[in-house]
Order: sequence, then C-alpha cells, then structure tokens
Amino acid sequence: MKGNSENDVVRLWKEQPRKDSPMTVNEIREKAQRFQVNVWRGNAIAGALFLLLFLKNAWEAWTSEDLLVRLGHVLIMAAFAYAAYRYRQYGRTLPAPSALGSMNSLDAYRAQLVRHRDMTSVGWRYFLPFAPGLFLIVFGSASESRSTSQIVVLAVLAVALFAGCAWVNARSVRRLEREVRFLDRLEG
Repeated sequence: MKGNSENDVVRLWKEQPRKDSPMTVNEIREKAQRFQVNVWRGNAIAGALFLLLFLKNAWEAWTSEDLLVRLGHVLIMAAFAYAAYRYRQYGRTLPAPSALGSMNSLDAYRAQLVRHRDMTSVGWRYFLPFAPGLFLIVFGSASESRSTSQIVVLAVLAVALFAGCAWVNARSVRRLEREVRFLDRLEG
C-alpha cells in the first residue's frame, strides 16, 4: 500500500503543469514600458541633481578665497559638463523609431537593456573626471586653517563617494545582465 501511494505522488508531481511558460507579448511590452519610465525618472532626477551640484560648485568657486579650492570647484563644473555631454551623445545613439518598429517586442526590449548595460558598465568614464577637482578641494582645504581631522574626513568622504558610485553602478550592471540572460533563455 505504501509503495502505491508513493507512485501516485510521483505521478502527480510529474503531471503538474510547468511554470516555465514564456512571457506573453503584453508582459514584455509592460516590462519595456516600466523600464523606460524608470530610465526617464532616473534621468530627470540625475539631471536635477547635476544642475543643483553644478550651481553649488559655481557658488563655491565664486565665493572661495583659496585658489586651489576655487580651481577644484571649476574642475568639478567641467567634469559635470563633460559627463552631461557624454550622456547626451549616448542618448543620440538610440535606434531610429523605424528600426524599433521592425523588431519584435522581445528584441526591442533586449536592445534597450543591452545598450543601457553597456553604458553603465563604463561608468568610471563618468566618475573619473571628478577626481582632480575633488583632490584639489581636499588639498586646498589643507592650506586653509582646517584641522587634520577635517581634511581626513573630507578625503574619506571623497573616497566613499567614488566607492559608493562604483558599487551602485556594478549592481545596476549585474541586474541588467540578469535580465538580458533571462530574455536570451526565452528566445533560445
């Protein structure tokens, strides 16, 4: 009797429907639309933050008495301008709407993910230009009447800022890569 009930359980387990059904076209479109909304929202927040930080650095460059600190803020403003220019160039490499219209939803969504992943994976190109300005600000602060502990805190904060940005970038690349691999499994 015991062997018979085990066979029934095994049979029921084997006959249950699989959950590996591919995504429907509507599900892919919804994911693509959510992705676009998230990218747009992130770009709007980043743009506002860039503008505020640019203006803050302009104010600091205008009001600072130390030449090195002033030059550091000017370099940071130049880094913001460079990052905005590079990001704008990235936006101009979008596929033409007519090309997207000839793709199926899965391929179009995958192309967006791959493009975003590729740009995010070279995030250091956007962060590195800020290093000289931050270095000059920290070094210039040393020449002012600041204590060593304040200068160390500034240096640690600058390093933590770069490390935090690198970590967030790496996490985003991994998340995008997982989604691309998932879509590749659907196609295959």
